[in-house]
Amino acid sequence: MIKSEKGITMVMLIITVIVLVILAGIGLSAGRNLLKKSELEDRVAQMQMIQAKVEEVYNEHLYNGTELLGTEVNIDSDGSPDTEIEKWYKLSRDDMNKIGIDFKPTDKFYYCVKYDLTQEENKEGVNKEEIDPIDIYYSAGYKSTSGKTYYTLSKLKDLES
Repeated sequence: MIKSEKGITMVMLIITVIVLVILAGIGLSAGRNLLKKSELEDRVAQMQMIQAKVEEVYNEHLYNGTELLGTEVNIDSDGSPDTEIEKWYKLSRDDMNKIGIDFKPTDKFYYCVKYDLTQEENKEGVNKEEIDPIDIYYSAGYKSTSGKTYYTLSKLKDLES
């Protein structure tokens, strides 16, 4: 007479392993998406903090004629230097210290400020109150999940919504 054995069969073991692999894949994917969203929120928060500090300097310039921060540079909308495109002001270490931000720019990683938004204000259908008087550019940019890299605060705000 054959004694019936109790225990886990090979099929049950394989099914259990497959279910665990699927759950691990879902967990990793959700974790990656959470990290990417957190990175975007962090980048936007940093840029908004710089924007708020630079707006104070900009308003002081408008009302008292003080000097604006930064060294004039020209930047293309996709992040490459271009002499025909928009005028930005690259913030140096001293500029960042003046506004109370501890950031040490390098040749590769730096922030720029765009003070003059007259081009956007002249576009039809654009409400001037909805335009920030200052835009911020970060040279490293933010690479979205679609693979496209965004460099300006105004573009990153669009990604958040």
